[in-house]
Amino acid sequence: MGEREPEATAAGWVRRHGREALAAAALLIAARAIATIVAQKCGFHTLSDDDFARITIAQAFARAPRLDPSATSWLPLPFWSEGAAMMLLGRSLVVAQAFAATMSAASCVVLYAASRVAGVQPRAAIAGSLICTLTPVALLVGAAPVPDFGVAVLCASALILLRANDPRWRIASGVLVLMATLCRYEPWPAAIAIAVMAWTFRAAEGCPKPSVHTRWVACALALAGPCLWIAWNAHAHGDPLHFHARVSAYRTALGAGSSGLRALLSGYPSALAADAPALLVVVLLGWSGWRLPKGARCSWSRPLVGALVVLAALVLADAAGSAPTHHPERALLAVWFVGWIAASDHLDRALSVRKRGRLAIMVAAGLAVLAFGVYRMSSIFTGYGVDRQDEVRVGAWLSANTGADDRVLVDPVDYGYFAIMAASGAPERVVLSRGLDPRAAKMPSPFESASALRARVEQDRVTWLVASERASLREVAEVRVTLMKWEVGRRN
Repeated sequence: MGEREPEATAAGWVRRHGREALAAAALLIAARAIATIVAQKCGFHTLSDDDFARITIAQAFARAPRLDPSATSWLPLPFWSEGAAMMLLGRSLVVAQAFAATMSAASCVVLYAASRVAGVQPRAAIAGSLICTLTPVALLVGAAPVPDFGVAVLCASALILLRANDPRWRIASGVLVLMATLCRYEPWPAAIAIAVMAWTFRAAEGCPKPSVHTRWVACALALAGPCLWIAWNAHAHGDPLHFHARVSAYRTALGAGSSGLRALLSGYPSALAADAPALLVVVLLGWSGWRLPKGARCSWSRPLVGALVVLAALVLADAAGSAPTHHPERALLAVWFVGWIAASDHLDRALSVRKRGRLAIMVAAGLAVLAFGVYRMSSIFTGYGVDRQDEVRVGAWLSANTGADDRVLVDPVDYGYFAIMAASGAPERVVLSRGLDPRAAKMPSPFESASALRARVEQDRVTWLVASERASLREVAEVRVTLMKWEVGRRN
């Protein structure tokens, strides 16, 4: 339980810790997989319709790869990786879900490895990583087919590696945050913090000093993602901040624009406070009058400062109307992951120098985390995310019963149409009767009259029609199947 002894060689480390690392990885992967299965068995599948929209973009990339798969404000790396998997395994929704589950499970191992490199002892690294994957918000986000959980792990791991004494780990930190910044915007402030801390790093006494080359490489890697994306927007859209303008315009159209000073007291601060109690209990248990010896003290200042930079940037972005449009707590996962690993390490070190009451303190900490987790899950699970299983069934039916060249005209009720497209496995075959973009003028649906629908069917050369409670569909097409509120018909 004391300070980790340095290993003479890499082979020595493998001989001593190889089995331990493999066992920890197996445990964490199993825990994440079980969490995903349980969440889905209980009825949770997706956070929002954006989940399915992302899948359709990956499917399109697998069919016709291009540098900017979405051609919008969404960053490209998730579509490159998921699309590459679809090129090999097929473009089905099952492949997308399996890919997301695999990435979430692998992410847990990355967090554990970063913690161990940063000097966290095995049981504290395992406990912290388990808490990070099983806390209610992380459990649900990690079960959804979105990159958010893995991105939070990449960002948190990059910050945690700032605690390592060997300056060469700053390069690994730069690589991790580079991947994170090409997936989502929340890690961008962390990238700036990592670059600054990598450049200003001062080695502890007896530790190797960073070379100028190491500093430059670490900084360049950390900042490469934002710089490349800004340069691409300038090239492709004529505006280096096109992505920011697009997000702000969309939030404004949804009625979620700039909230000014109110964002300082609501939004992210409120989301942070909602998940804070259990972490505070663990921290207080570690601070309950136990003085750590000098040799056991280890500063978490760099990772925690980086996490605070991320939090401050999110609050400011929310106030300016350019933060993520829903589920603010998911954007805070990286902050929580750093906090939980730090708290687990602190409690473990405190227990290592205490002769009495270790078991009682460990039980108290475990019960606090468990009790709060149950309470928090019970308060957010109902209504968390969206249920698009009916639309998924429609898409699956289309995939199984329509020809590869058949075009499908869908009358959208809401953004659930993305689930139909994703489940069909061929979103390029789906044509919408009208757009739902809140930034554009509202257009009437051709399904409002049989004559308008016939004209649209001829214009778009569609074979199949999908609509909810539309009499015109029955006049123009022969209904082949009814799936809850949806009817699927083949044109007469």
